[in-house]
Amino acid sequence: MIKNFIYLDNQKMFSLSSQVFEGVTEHVLNEASTELVKEDSLKKGLVGNGRIVADVMKETNTSSEKKYLHDYSMVLLENEMIAKGIVLDLTDNKNGFDNIEVDVENFSFIKIKAKAEFIDYKEVVEFMANFYKLRGGLAYLTDSKKVEDFEKTIERIRSKTKQTAADKKILRDSDSMQLPEHYAVENTDSVSPGFLASLSGLIDSCFEGQLLLSQNANNYKFSSYLDRDCLRETERSIISKYARKTSRELVVFGIISQGLGSIASDIKNRDYKGDSMRNATIKFNEHMYNIDTRIAGKEDEEIIIDPVAIYFEL
Repeated sequence: MIKNFIYLDNQKMFSLSSQVFEGVTEHVLNEASTELVKEDSLKKGLVGNGRIVADVMKETNTSSEKKYLHDYSMVLLENEMIAKGIVLDLTDNKNGFDNIEVDVENFSFIKIKAKAEFIDYKEVVEFMANFYKLRGGLAYLTDSKKVEDFEKTIERIRSKTKQTAADKKILRDSDSMQLPEHYAVENTDSVSPGFLASLSGLIDSCFEGQLLLSQNANNYKFSSYLDRDCLRETERSIISKYARKTSRELVVFGIISQGLGSIASDIKNRDYKGDSMRNATIKFNEHMYNIDTRIAGKEDEEIIIDPVAIYFEL
């Protein structure tokens, strides 16, 4: 099966490889030159796929990284981990979900295949900030006949030798009335600008421009928070090619960071005595936890994934 990678976390991949393939850790990087130590000392203990991954590490720690070698390393790592039986493989929608409530507690790694939706909180906030300008622009173009009539009215008023009080008011308001924002307010029954500003500020504060990949399978939700630096292309390029809601199934291979059920913490609140700054900070941190849980908390039937690789199967 050929894989078209759209996301690959090389650091996580090599970290896991160094543990799955014994001996890879003997490769020591020279941070100054990004070169490896003498090859004779590196060959020790490396066999099979472990040696291949080690060679890829050697080749790709140069100024011009070879992404196709990273891809091959990921294929080897995934196959090895699945062969060792340490991955919860949910790509089989018929049988993979039979014991998911138990399995998700017994596995640290997961592989899920389903259609996906990209949710870019940074883009959402930017859209909200420009909502009335965009909405107004559309309304302005849609009501082009009304705009033309209004402009003719202004021209007729200005050509008058004597203007009435009503004419003068129209002229005073003419600049703002011709702005797209004016048409947005006049031609839509949507929420107020103040509400949008407050909502976008809250989203920005809680999610801080995160990029989320959301998948649904067998009534379960799988959420992967992506590192933008690990994308193979820009967010816009990926969405343009595969759509904000993909029509094809996408495979996510990663680490289970939060399983099913409530995210209520087992860490109990302690009664900190005294009014020290440290205790005040700890109490405030508890309030932040409650806010996070209320606004951005996971659902009971949701699994949070720390993705290592995301790809389409070809």
